[in-house]
Amino acid sequence: MASDSVGMQAKAFLYELNNIRYEYGFSEKDKWILELTGLNGKSDLEKRFYPILDTKIAPDDILPFLKLISPKLEEEADRLIQKQKGKKSPKDSTYLIAYCNERQK
Repeated sequence: MASDSVGMQAKAFLYELNNIRYEYGFSEKDKWILELTGLNGKSDLEKRFYPILDTKIAPDDILPFLKLISPKLEEEADRLIQKQKGKKSPKDSTYLIAYCNERQK
């Protein structure tokens, strides 16, 4: 059951990223940057970039979630997967933030 909810969350995240891409006129050159962060890091990114998309992920669901979005976000998701391997899971929920470096406020 938990894997179903992670799958639905990943599907919704990718759907929203695609909507933002079209709504804000992103070009093919505009690439998403992904960051895993806590609440403070999320606030900092929200102040610096627009638009951003975030989703709250339970600590045990981080790697499964990243593996599900990896086919669509390729090297960014793979970079985070490599970064997370061997790392202890955080105790609190973590936010996955997607933003475009070229879209600063």
